[in-house]
Amino acid sequence: MQQLLGVDQAILKGYCRALEQKLADGPLSLSDRDRLIARGMRLGLKRFDANLVLAAMEHRCQQSRLGLTDRLEDISSEPDSSPLPRWLAWGTALAVQGMIMIGLWWVMR
Repeated sequence: MQQLLGVDQAILKGYCRALEQKLADGPLSLSDRDRLIARGMRLGLKRFDANLVLAAMEHRCQQSRLGLTDRLEDISSEPDSSPLPRWLAWGTALAVQGMIMIGLWWVMR
């Protein structure tokens, strides 16, 4: 994530921890959200990137409330590079093309 956002990894982890602490209190108000985004911008993040990290942390906290995850490091680590199986991609493409053909046939009949 540090290469993508252009921010030191330690700064990003600190920002994520601050977000996590604030999100533990419950849903954010608009003013809290604006303050947290401004804080991210002061740390060197672009506004879009600060919003993106905030949204990811909100999602992360929601998952942890549901018991799905429990590690902060997951959000700042590199994504898993396991692609979808090739048959799934081909099957999806064929299904979409088939739906288009059926739609055209239905319109033209």
